[in-house]
Amino acid sequence: MIAIQEAYAHQGVQLVAINSNNVYLSPADTFPEMVQRAQEKRFNFPYLKDEDGSVADAFGAISTPTSLCWTAGACCDTMGG
Repeated sequence: MIAIQEAYAHQGVQLVAINSNNVYLSPADTFPEMVQRAQEKRFNFPYLKDEDGSVADAFGAISTPTSLCWTAGACCDTMGG
């Protein structure tokens, strides 16, 4: 994702990563662990926590990773869950 953001930022592309994993099932996905991961990997895009899974539910994401693409405000493609 870092390379994709870097390559397409000049075209107005903005990637956003949203972690909706349940921390009880995936302890490495707590918010402090996410912050550490983002710093270590030098993420050049926002990395957000979906605490209650409502964002994943809203977009029908049932597995990770799931990729969504928007064009002119409309979701046009889904890959993954």
